[in-house]
Amino acid sequence: MVAPSLLKTWLKASRPASQLYICVPLIVGQLYAQSAGYALSPWIVFWVQLFGVSIQLYIVYANDYADFATDQINRTYTLYSGGSRVLVDGEIRHTSLGRAAVMAALVSIGTGLALGVLWGRWFSLVLVLAALALLHLYSYWPARLNYRGGGEILQMIGTGIVLPLFGWYAQTGTLVGFPIWPVVSILPSLLACAVSTSLPDEISDRESQKRSAAVLLGQRLAQTMVIVLHTVSVLLLLWMSEMGRQAMFAILILFALSAILGQLLLFGGRPGQSRLFWFGIYSIASTLVITLASAAGRPPV
Repeated sequence: MVAPSLLKTWLKASRPASQLYICVPLIVGQLYAQSAGYALSPWIVFWVQLFGVSIQLYIVYANDYADFATDQINRTYTLYSGGSRVLVDGEIRHTSLGRAAVMAALVSIGTGLALGVLWGRWFSLVLVLAALALLHLYSYWPARLNYRGGGEILQMIGTGIVLPLFGWYAQTGTLVGFPIWPVVSILPSLLACAVSTSLPDEISDRESQKRSAAVLLGQRLAQTMVIVLHTVSVLLLLWMSEMGRQAMFAILILFALSAILGQLLLFGGRPGQSRLFWFGIYSIASTLVITLASAAGRPPV
């Protein structure tokens, strides 16, 4: 029987709150399919969300493994930034976390294979491999783009394109008809989220020569960029569609605007301050409701 303290440590390493970044885009991709007239299969929903859980675990474990040196000097980490701290605090060994990352990657590949074998959705495996490759490009040599100014872009591609496309394709079995414009409308907000969740780590990123947006732009310009990008996504959603007639869409947009207002009121925070922490929380909330709004407002076929 596994000791409760060990379970608690692995739960800490797994960072369950970050599952929101993964499960929402996957759900939205499937909602796109439903809006296009496809009946959703509950069993496919299960395999899609299992992929979401496994790829999220791979991301957090592999990131902790790769960023150990930077996390060691990070004193301004938060709930959503700076890693899980299990390696820094000596709660889990490097080798154990590395093996867990590999196991999570294998489960992700298994979900792609299952969708291929059971439903003929073989392109799912390609998308799984693309998701795994994005993390490798993000954190590992030779690319290590998170240290070269490209980490936020990779995060946007993963959460804004690969994951919704995976959800869509798993339910439809085709790439034809994938809704381009709703995805285009959420990309600015997803980029904003990637920027905002790295802001508390500016000091340690600078010391470890990681070229994050906060390091390259400075706090004030990066925070301004976050607010502008969220606003652009809202405006694109309002401009592109007949969504305004949908009650749920209107409610989600109001939530998004409220969260953007919260960011404006919290503007100017610095690493280590609760003000910057809550700026990031409001940014995450903006992104989640904007992503959901892109599906909620799509008129059914």
